Amino acid sequence: MVDNNVEVIDIQVKEVLQHGKFSIGSACRELRQERPSNHLDNRIWHSKIPFKMSFLTWRAIHNRLSIDKSVARLGIPLEPNYYCCNSNKVTSELESVDHIFCHGDLAKRLWSYFAGPLGINNNNTNLKLRLLNYWNHRTKNPFCVLIIKIIPAIICWEIWRSRCCKKFEEVGYSTYRLISNVLFFILQALKNKFASASFGNTWSTICQACEASIQQKVTIQVKWIKPQLESVKLNSDGSCLNREYGGGGTVRDPTRRVIFAYAIPLGKGTSNMEKEAAMLFGLVWCSRNGNTIVWGETDSLLLTKCINREWKPPWNIANYIESIQKPVEENEFIITHCYREANKPADKLAAISHASDVIQIFNSFSEISTSVRGLINMDRWNPPSFRIKEIKDRNLVYDHP
Repeated sequence: MVDNNVEVIDIQVKEVLQHGKFSIGSACRELRQERPSNHLDNRIWHSKIPFKMSFLTWRAIHNRLSIDKSVARLGIPLEPNYYCCNSNKVTSELESVDHIFCHGDLAKRLWSYFAGPLGINNNNTNLKLRLLNYWNHRTKNPFCVLIIKIIPAIICWEIWRSRCCKKFEEVGYSTYRLISNVLFFILQALKNKFASASFGNTWSTICQACEASIQQKVTIQVKWIKPQLESVKLNSDGSCLNREYGGGGTVRDPTRRVIFAYAIPLGKGTSNMEKEAAMLFGLVWCSRNGNTIVWGETDSLLLTKCINREWKPPWNIANYIESIQKPVEENEFIITHCYREANKPADKLAAISHASDVIQIFNSFSEISTSVRGLINMDRWNPPSFRIKEIKDRNLVYDHP
């Protein structure tokens, strides 16, 4: 807290946290009282639809719309009229939120048109229950998951827009036009999130996509690949234990035989620095021992991209990257990325580095610890490992029939 009076001595009004650092978030929680989270409000907002639709839905469920029933509470006399129903319908009650968005003729047509094919019950008595009925609908289809999140706000927006046009501009609504508008916003959201999928232009083809079985995961086979003839392969990795970092690596020839291995303690640093130091140590050894064709491999994508000048390195590791790029570019070494399943011996050697304060050098297979030898033998026998990876939404493939 700051006092504009320069004669007043500043005093500490908020204690630091247990880890010794001051947090602005903790100060905000101290100075203001947070209201409990509303599960219904949290589901209204969605980035794939315009903000105005979510905001209208929020106003509707919190009774913040300027409807006849709300205006009448201010003592203003109004004639009962249902603007979202047939013109010949006679009523003695003022319109309410539930009538506009649930019980009116227009609302019934829109909700039933879109709810039926999705298998959603449409017999709710009020708007809040209807929204929850959509949002609680369970499905594993990614297209259907998006639709049931956004379609209630879109329908509410089109109903309210038609109601206002009928009341203030005396323009009658067209159910066909409103359905086309809802479909337009649904298709825009689907194409924005699932760029590689094709849904057609009708509600029936979209529903077919919602019922289709979509492959959302892919299985990747991972193996350690031996180097080509007259070359060697360096695998390196880093490890952290109690904020102490270490590195390790192996150098193997085309016959999968280990010709050099190492485990180096690195002290305190960052997770990126220890991977870079481990690789640099192996590259320097290869260069000094006359290995002109070296294939370096690491499970750090950041390190690989920065060394190959595809990404700009972060400022705190820029010097390390430059020190690696020098021997790589001078000797035309190759640096590639691999999954951690293909880098297990180097990872184990990096973990072993924490057991000693000195650099451990292994010039033959027999000198290496049994735990690392077992992993090296597994690479020699070359059994595959499998990684299950989720496909990103923009890469999901679907073509409507």
